[in-house]
Amino acid sequence: MKNFLLLVFFLSFIFCDSKITKCGLFSEYQNRDWDDWRPVLSDSILSSDDYFMIHFDRIGIDAVSETDSDGDGTPDYVEAVEEAAMHSKDLLLAMGYLPAIEDNNDIYDIYILEMQSGYYGVNVPDLIVNNASFVVIDNEYEPSDFGPTTELDAMRVTTAHEFFHAVQRSYIDNQLPGYQYDHDRYFMELSSTWFEDVAYSEINDYVNWADFYLANPEQEISDYIPNTPGTDPGYALALFGHYLTKVYDDENIMKRVWIKISNDPIPNHQGYVRDVIDEVLNDHSSDFSDAWADFNARNLYNGEFENEYNLIYYFEDQKYFDPIDTQLISSDDDVNISNISDEGVRIKSIDIDDTSIFDIDYVGAGYDPADYSIWFAIESTENCNHRKFHINNPPPFDIILDENDKLHMLYTLIEGDPSDLINVPTEYTLDFGFSPGDANLNDLVAVDDAVILISVILESMKLSIYQSELIDLNNNNTLNVVDVVELVNIIFGN
Repeated sequence: MKNFLLLVFFLSFIFCDSKITKCGLFSEYQNRDWDDWRPVLSDSILSSDDYFMIHFDRIGIDAVSETDSDGDGTPDYVEAVEEAAMHSKDLLLAMGYLPAIEDNNDIYDIYILEMQSGYYGVNVPDLIVNNASFVVIDNEYEPSDFGPTTELDAMRVTTAHEFFHAVQRSYIDNQLPGYQYDHDRYFMELSSTWFEDVAYSEINDYVNWADFYLANPEQEISDYIPNTPGTDPGYALALFGHYLTKVYDDENIMKRVWIKISNDPIPNHQGYVRDVIDEVLNDHSSDFSDAWADFNARNLYNGEFENEYNLIYYFEDQKYFDPIDTQLISSDDDVNISNISDEGVRIKSIDIDDTSIFDIDYVGAGYDPADYSIWFAIESTENCNHRKFHINNPPPFDIILDENDKLHMLYTLIEGDPSDLINVPTEYTLDFGFSPGDANLNDLVAVDDAVILISVILESMKLSIYQSELIDLNNNNTLNVVDVVELVNIIFGN
């Protein structure tokens, strides 16, 4: 027992770069024969579904609280672990995931120990049974050592997180014995951190792990690497799991990624999981580049709305997150976007101090709009005027910006040469005027404008304040069917 605790203490420094470490899935001890190192504790209970054996001590450093509210002889904390484990297992099975691989006694073991301060838990491989594992969690998650989520809430999300790692091992069971991913291992942490919020949506501990992504939105996704100082193992990307599930209206999309991983030969290149996600998104007439740029665009507006009933949010929890960081540049500077891989996003953000038309033009030899996913996200001073849109057609085109808007240009490369792709000229005009009803600013009032007006009324599209005023034809500061009638009359010359 003493040797086990010393080893955990030592390993916490090997793969931690901060005081609090969420998960120890990837660490040097995976190459040890852990059946020589399994903790030996004084007591254990078999869960009521006969699936888990939960090991604990009643005295000593690893002891759980003696509190036993129902007087059945089993401490309340152990019963809470049993409940969390069965809840996580039952939910994953109901979602259609494979069961975890059991060890040689066909029981899944959970050990409750006094973990190193700030060290939440670990999923440990069993090298006797290929891709079987066991879980170690803390015995109390006291506020002095953990934070900001502590005690039973910390135990619940940790149990869910670590047990999903056990399930993930079932999807690589057809690969080499004892195999662990050499590339894109972040997806294991992304998935487990996403699942813990699915299992316990009211706890929201995963919000506390997003800072690395929020501060580095242009980071390539494969640069989230376990055991690498200065990076993040994948916890910060849990939001991407919610994005995929919600935007593509596919509750099975994460599972489909794992199924493709299980059916694939052993991955041998960085970006492997990104390619798998891309294949899954192809079934939704999308791809990774579109999704990653859109994901970043939507996270520019974190904290702006109280629920998901708007055209921006993909998930209500965005209200708990900070916006991603961007560096504003002057609108007097040329804006060139280049040199990005197909697993990252390039963002240029401009602060506009007056109502203007911004001319968008593309330059660069061999430019092909099919090679790139390009999004524009506009932050208004009023969140009801926030808007984002995807550019599928080649420019030139104009964007109307209201005073004090911020224009964010985001793109990811699908294929091709990323050099000097996009150029936004420094000139933008303040002297402009369009005819009433010309919502799309093409100097022609036509049926297309009526379609835009109806889309805005139905809240499936947002416009700038200036464009909204153009189609507010009865000047009552509200867009409704009366404006549609007025616009139709203009179009047909009545």
